[in-house]
Amino acid sequence: IRTINDQEKEISQFEAIKAESENSVTVRDPANGWNGRRGRADREFPFRKVFGDSSGQEEIFEEVGRGAAESLLAGKSTTLFAYGATGAGKTHTMLGSPGQPGLVPRIVARLFEGESRVLEVTFIEVYNEGLVDLLTGGRGLEIREAGRRTTVIGATRIEAANAAEALAALRVGETNRTREATAANEFSSR
Repeated sequence: IRTINDQEKEISQFEAIKAESENSVTVRDPANGWNGRRGRADREFPFRKVFGDSSGQEEIFEEVGRGAAESLLAGKSTTLFAYGATGAGKTHTMLGSPGQPGLVPRIVARLFEGESRVLEVTFIEVYNEGLVDLLTGGRGLEIREAGRRTTVIGATRIEAANAAEALAALRVGETNRTREATAANEFSSR
């Protein structure tokens, strides 16, 4: 959860979501606003872990990413899914910045620690109820299910023998992400 930014403060937004603890979030009714008027009651929701605006990339990796990396190394399928409003910090959490790498670069680094291995990299975007192959910009991918296995048909797979090769594929995919300006974020990925 991040605090409201200066642009949001200028248009009289208020913090509708507040981390009450490491394990719960309170959602405020907009009718309650800053002026104390009472609308519906605030609602509290429990979570396994809540990260506030003071949480850093390392903390998030240790709580979420390390377990995902260990599951992958154990041969299990793993998904990281970022969902939220424009400007909520999804891209920052997942990718980070050169000085503060996010979940994906940290997981990639962990996957190549210690042992020599070759991994296949795919990068897929869900956009407008369709799938986009971000390694080629191609559209029209299909999802097929067989028993407990789900496969994306037609997705490009790039072999990576080290973290640098995997992260290079990630950078290619980043350039193909759908972007559309919004009032909240002029560089918003869609």
